[in-house]
Amino acid sequence: MAIILGKQIEGFFHRYRQEVEEKTKELKEFNQTLEIRVHEEVTKNQERERLLIQKSRFIALGEMISNIAHQWRQPLSELSALLMGLKFRYGSKTLNDEILEQKSKEAERLINYMSHTIDDFRNFFSPQKQKKHFSIKKSIQTALSICSVSLKQSNIDIEVITPKDFLVLGFENEYEQVLLNLITNAKDALLESGQKKPWIKIELRLTKNVVFLHVEDNGGGIKEDLIEKIFEPYFSTKTSAQGTGIGLYMAKLIIENNMDGTLEAKNTKEGTRMSIGLKREYQEGGS
Repeated sequence: MAIILGKQIEGFFHRYRQEVEEKTKELKEFNQTLEIRVHEEVTKNQERERLLIQKSRFIALGEMISNIAHQWRQPLSELSALLMGLKFRYGSKTLNDEILEQKSKEAERLINYMSHTIDDFRNFFSPQKQKKHFSIKKSIQTALSICSVSLKQSNIDIEVITPKDFLVLGFENEYEQVLLNLITNAKDALLESGQKKPWIKIELRLTKNVVFLHVEDNGGGIKEDLIEKIFEPYFSTKTSAQGTGIGLYMAKLIIENNMDGTLEAKNTKEGTRMSIGLKREYQEGGS
């Protein structure tokens, strides 16, 4: 009886060891395939992220070209009128050296303006590899210099409230691109809303050692069930012809991942307020 019982116990432990070995083998295989699957998914996500960044750059470039067209329209019209005036004076034999010199200086001024515009856009897109201290007020001025003509042509009033200037640490060009994106979105919302007296307010505030830049409009706001989704990739409140849903997603990545800041959206009584928050480094131009 003891021999039989011993053999049964031995058989039980043998089967148990086999099952453990099989399960261990399955776990090892699972871990190996899991590692491969995780690596494949990470690679896919990285590729997806890279494509999103690349696409956002092309979209931003298209917007920049549109802004250049706005910036150049007026000086080109002035140049055209200037050349027509010279042609008329030449034909009527009233063109003299003094007038030619004066008109040449005017033409040179217009061409220099257009050249500076190109330089501004080139600098705007220059990549930065290292963080540096930069002025928020200067970034506001840079962004507005690029889109001010477009806003004026759309009859949108701009109010800038910067009682003090603050320096923050980050990537200046990327910050300005985010700010320009927020202003452009506000402009699009105002045009879509049909607001009779559209305005955009840009306000700089310091709260608990965090520098907040608010971009607010009176375009009616975003639906409450959508406002939490606006930072998701490919989500857009605009029509497919107007937006791709990449801009705000990339803006949030830039501010939160690259600069350790925050980018948030909130509805107000009249529209939407977008807020960029970055840690204050030290203050410039004020007590």
